[in-house]
Formats: sequence, C-alpha cells, structure tokens
Amino acid sequence: MKKNGSCPSISTVSSICKKLDISIDEVVNGSENNFNHSEDVDNYIFSNQWLKASDYLQNVNYDLIDSKTNRIKYNYCNGYLQFHLHKDLNQAMFFYNQVIRLCKNIPNNVYSIGASVGILEIYLVQKQLDVRHLLSQINSLSYDLSKIDFDEHNGKFLTLLYSKIIENYQLLGMYEESLRFYGSVISNIKRNFVAFKLCELKNLKAISLFKLDNNIEAFKHLKFALDLGSFYKNDMSVAISKKLYIQFKKRHIGRNINF
Repeated sequence: MKKNGSCPSISTVSSICKKLDISIDEVVNGSENNFNHSEDVDNYIFSNQWLKASDYLQNVNYDLIDSKTNRIKYNYCNGYLQFHLHKDLNQAMFFYNQVIRLCKNIPNNVYSIGASVGILEIYLVQKQLDVRHLLSQINSLSYDLSKIDFDEHNGKFLTLLYSKIIENYQLLGMYEESLRFYGSVISNIKRNFVAFKLCELKNLKAISLFKLDNNIEAFKHLKFALDLGSFYKNDMSVAISKKLYIQFKKRHIGRNINF
C-alpha cells in the first residue's frame, strides 16, 4: 500500500478499511487469527467436524474481528458448538443471545434465526416451555426459514437449520408438521442441490413417514439417503441410514419390503 515510495497514514488506512468492511489489523498485521477465512468453520460445522471447528475458533482473537457480519457468525458458531459438542447450555445461550443482539434491526438474517432455533433447542432440553408455546415458536421459525432464499453465503447454514426444525417437530411428536415443513423447503435444496445434507434430510423424512405408518415411502427415502450419503462420503448420514433401516426392519419382519 505504497505510493511514490511512501506509506499512507493510519487514518487513511483506517478510512479505507471501514469502507471495505475489513479490519485494520488484517492490513497491518496480516489475517492470522482474524476470522477472515470463516468459510473454513462453515465447512467444518456443515460436515459435522465439530472438533476441528472448535480448534479453529479457539485460535481466533475476537477483539480483532471488525466486521459485524463475522462477529455474528463467530458467536453463532460458538453457540452451536457449545450446545452440540461441549453440552454447555449456559455458554450456548450466551453466544446465541450475542447473535440476536448483534442482529437487532437486521431482517431475515440466517444466523439470527439460527440462534433462535438454538435457544429453542435449549428450552426443549431443559423442558422450560409448554408444548403449545414450543410449537408456536417452531412454526414461527420454520416460516421465517422457508422465506429465505439460498445464496452462496447462507446455503449451508440454511440446510443445517432445516434439519434442526424437522428434528424439533419430531421431538414434539409433530410428524405431519415436520413433513409439511420438509415439503416447503425441499425445492430450495433440490434447486441448489446441497446434496451432502440432502441425505440427512431424507433420513429425517423417513422417520416421520415411519411414525405415520407410511412404511413403503419411508423405506424409499431411506434408500435414497443411503445411496446419496455413500456417494458423497457423508459417513454420519450413512451410519444413521443403516441404523434406521435395522430399526424399521425389525418392526416389519415378514412384510414384503425390500431395501
């Protein structure tokens, strides 16, 4: 950043950085530990590599994150890992609330909705809300999610949140509602074909169909999930598909169902 052999002043650099929404430390000290490659943590969480995601975030200096967008993502990812990996509900709630605070007056932000979904999951674990209130909250969040269009920045987390909504419906025994939500978002998945997670959603659909005694369709979706999961080497989805198949088969011994 030199001109005629001289360097610009700090105030000039600071002004340019603000316009570009990047940290001045990123320019002066380099990008190390500054969350500039935050797509890495997206990929780790998306592919269920939670330990790698956690290690990544531990090496980030939050004070050097000047971009509000990246601060929101940082807090959301920490909340997600505190809940799913570390099982620390208090820390998860703290980070999720930070996301909601940062997203105030930002409509249709996928991380804000994600934080709300995360808080709902905490309430489900702690059994702090009655079923009617929980269902109302899930319905509201599922509506918000179904209205967000995919783009290159939010597609992975949208798909992740779709599965969380379906899982929450299933925890409440609302299998028809889970299928309706699946139907409302599947066009987004197919159009953008985030195939890595589509197999996991197919597993969830199979569970709902099975609970509603639509067994033939349940097995069809399970077969699809297994084939797609194997093709994309989504080992977690494949393991779940195989486990579900064994469970389903045990309950249908003697029936003419082939997998």
